[in-house]
Amino acid sequence: MIVRNLSVSNFRNHEGSLLSFHDGLNFLRGPNGAGKTAILEALSLASSLRSFRAAKLEDLIQTGSETAKIEVVAGSQPHAADPGWTAQFTVVLGKETGRLAQINGRTFRRSSEYLAQRFGSVELGFHCVVIQPTDHDLIRGDPSGRRSYWDRVLSAEDLTYLRELTRYQRVLMQRNALLRAGQPVLREFNDALVTHGARVTRCRMQWVFRASRRLQDIGDELVEDTVGLSILYGTSYSFENKEIEWKRGSHFTRLSDIPSLETLENAFHKTLEASRGQERVVGSTLTGPHREDWSLEFGHFPLKGHGSQGETRAALLALKWTEIELFQEATGHRPILLLDDLSSELDASRRRRLLELLGKTTLQVVVTTTEEEKDDGPHVGKTFRLGKQRGESHFRIFS
Repeated sequence: MIVRNLSVSNFRNHEGSLLSFHDGLNFLRGPNGAGKTAILEALSLASSLRSFRAAKLEDLIQTGSETAKIEVVAGSQPHAADPGWTAQFTVVLGKETGRLAQINGRTFRRSSEYLAQRFGSVELGFHCVVIQPTDHDLIRGDPSGRRSYWDRVLSAEDLTYLRELTRYQRVLMQRNALLRAGQPVLREFNDALVTHGARVTRCRMQWVFRASRRLQDIGDELVEDTVGLSILYGTSYSFENKEIEWKRGSHFTRLSDIPSLETLENAFHKTLEASRGQERVVGSTLTGPHREDWSLEFGHFPLKGHGSQGETRAALLALKWTEIELFQEATGHRPILLLDDLSSELDASRRRRLLELLGKTTLQVVVTTTEEEKDDGPHVGKTFRLGKQRGESHFRIFS
């Protein structure tokens, strides 16, 4: 799928902007504060109903307005013999009315229902992968951010995961409410927590296993300096066999194989039982997918706390490209790649190498940068410039 047109009104600092994109590379150039990232944010929000800038809804609406609107026309790549098909994605944000989303005129108020439309229909497989400066938090930040990344990535490519995660979170919330109230937790709650939690964990393990098998090769192709790059899994279950080399109290492990669902359920049950007394004291569930984590490392050293700035950037780029390949493999859809602030994330040589590779892919790519074209090397695509004319107070787009 490719994005043909994007229209935004009263969104961030865009009073009204319309862009018609190239099928391949697209550059958004302009000074800081011109609204380049807002264009990427609008595309991502239209595909997932989520802002990658983690903003409150009212922050997305232009000051002085009550609503903002995003419209995306996306579809197949046209050619001489076939004009292709299109689908329209519309998101309306209201300070009083909240969020409303439509696909071809059909309204969806829940993100899960909206995301589910991409499964089983090539026509609606609209998905964006974002590479941005704050991705560094995936390495240096809290485990909650890495779990959120997991959930976004897996929910985008696996409807079963999205459903099991929703069910697990619902049971977890109910169980924690009982613990906080000092009430006994019924066996039915534990059984439901284990059933859905083990399935979530196994999906995550399968994704890490798939990612680890290609992460190094992708890193070498993209940036040529990711020797020893690998992804590790951190779980809160206690295993008593050799199916996975992990013991309670350890941090991360390499996955040489995926434990069976039965093994994960047994481990979850045993760890819940062992934590029962402590859970009553703290009033919270202490084991399960909501306590898991993952980590990247070079060689045998964790990237967090040991990796240089350059190593971190290279590893994150390899991770996101791996995400793209795994999404394509799982769904048959081509995501749109959104690359924010290219000029600050990579030096000139790595930037040129990346753009050369992007120009050879079949992906549609939208890049924001403050640099001029002469620094990017040869490419085929389209450039949009964001700026002001004399006497104007707002930035606008010049294509």
